[in-house]
Amino acid sequence: GGDFEYLSGSHARNVSELLPLIPRIAESGDDRLLLAVQVTLFPDRGVAVALAFHHAVCDGTGFEQFMASWASACRSALSGQVWLCRRRPYLTRLITDPRGLYTVFSKMGPRRRVAEEDSATDVVSATFTLWREQIRSLKDLVPAKAQQGKTLFHCSTVVVAFAFAFAWVCHVRARGHGSDRITHFIFMADCWGRLRPSVPAEYCGNRVRPCFAGVKSEDLIRCDGFVVASGAIGRVIEELEADVLNDAEEWRGRAQAAMAEQALTVAGSPGFRVYDTDMGWRRPNKVEATSNRTSGAILVGESREDEGGVEIGLVPPKE
Repeated sequence: GGDFEYLSGSHARNVSELLPLIPRIAESGDDRLLLAVQVTLFPDRGVAVALAFHHAVCDGTGFEQFMASWASACRSALSGQVWLCRRRPYLTRLITDPRGLYTVFSKMGPRRRVAEEDSATDVVSATFTLWREQIRSLKDLVPAKAQQGKTLFHCSTVVVAFAFAFAWVCHVRARGHGSDRITHFIFMADCWGRLRPSVPAEYCGNRVRPCFAGVKSEDLIRCDGFVVASGAIGRVIEELEADVLNDAEEWRGRAQAAMAEQALTVAGSPGFRVYDTDMGWRRPNKVEATSNRTSGAILVGESREDEGGVEIGLVPPKE
């Protein structure tokens, strides 16, 4: 009986209206599950396919590999064709661990979760789009400023097209952070391609690490704040090339310290290509992640309407 067009829109909607569409999985005890799926039918309008999965199983890349395989199987079934899995997920755990990081991580224990009902109170979910031409303008801005004496670095799509720097600056300006305080930014980097020995692209597990950047608020709120933010993020990314796991023992402590200072976190990637997940019913109207209702993270993904554009999802308090 819900309004399909309203719930699948990009405008601000109360998160409590989305929760009935989402399955729940127990995070402790004997009833712990790794995956739950819920399909909700809107008669004569459409369906909502919602999944909840335990992050111990895989990261975002692994999850999207699973979704792509599932969608491919569905399309084959609808067309009566034999399904051939073109990218079979690689499930063998083959990450080498000479420094004993498994022991370090296992001692950390699970983080405390916020009750779903509490986290949905007076919180809205909304999506904004950075269009391709806007991203191109941002890309052009950084090299031009760099030639005027700013820090020069490789302005890759990892920095700008993900809209990380832009989201960071907008967040600081909207929050009105004090000019002399350090504002922290946390984002995830894919370790694939940086691990030695390397792992297959189809590896289905957790191969991401947190990255930390910090800049004075006054440097972000001025007119060239985007260039400053891009430089800070770019330097962190360049440091990964030497040893992507060099500070792994410090990740938990650095994350806790940054979160205590109201750090902004970003999750997702336009590279996931979530709008290509066609189960035989054509492309989805809307793909949305709601896990950031408890973390406050900004989620980024590719735009459905504009090839090369980026969607930015926010789950802030309504006011």
